[in-house]
Amino acid sequence: MGRSEIGPWPRHEVKNCVPTSWACAKLSRMTAMTGPSFEDVKRLLPKVLKQSGLTLVLLHFFREASLQLLNYVTSQVQAQGREDMSLLIGIVGLNFLCEILWSAVWSFALISAVRGAMRDEPLWSERSARDFNQLLIEGVRSMAAVLYRLPLAIIPGLVELLRLLFVPHVVLLEPNYQEGRVDALKRSRAAIRQKWFLILIISLMSLFLNSVVDLATQGTQGETYFWQVPHLFLLSSVLTLAINLVYEVYLVALFLRLMMRTPE
Repeated sequence: MGRSEIGPWPRHEVKNCVPTSWACAKLSRMTAMTGPSFEDVKRLLPKVLKQSGLTLVLLHFFREASLQLLNYVTSQVQAQGREDMSLLIGIVGLNFLCEILWSAVWSFALISAVRGAMRDEPLWSERSARDFNQLLIEGVRSMAAVLYRLPLAIIPGLVELLRLLFVPHVVLLEPNYQEGRVDALKRSRAAIRQKWFLILIISLMSLFLNSVVDLATQGTQGETYFWQVPHLFLLSSVLTLAINLVYEVYLVALFLRLMMRTPE
């Protein structure tokens, strides 16, 4: 591959790469090593769309539709004045389970697309089932770590959520994790610590833009559903998909930078 496959990174970072890291091996052969992370996004995004664009689009639209269906069922139960706690708990549990599964599948498709582009390998391979299984395991561990802190206060739970943002990236991109030498949660916390303020700002910007899209398409009259106004649902889904793709690809590019200098 040439210089367009990923990057750019500063020269001194490439010199300090761990030899066992396949990402560092790729970077060491590149000649242009300057530029901001958004330049990385411009290089990575077309490759992600080529590798798994259709999968990501279908996942996003399915998630948006399923969330609206769950919200509709919940609102109907409440509107009828039913105090069936078991039903409400079941709905909340289903929503929670769907969110974990969606997050794992989304992260797997997007990050695997980057890995496949750098390694010249297909999106789905013999190792896909094992990687996805590890992603689910670490996702549950991450969720447990966040929920453990929520009873203390909301802020510690949100801080832990930010600190564990790189767990999927560690699972799929970190060679030391795949060799069993590092813990995914600890590795994510160490990487986030280096650029926590930047990651916080970028995450808040993504959340703000998604909220603006929801407000613009839903208005202030309450939630409308895709079978009522399909054109607004389509517009909202397309815009939020674009925002989420740029945000997630930026995180991948930033993690690859941090991976070269984060202590194990």
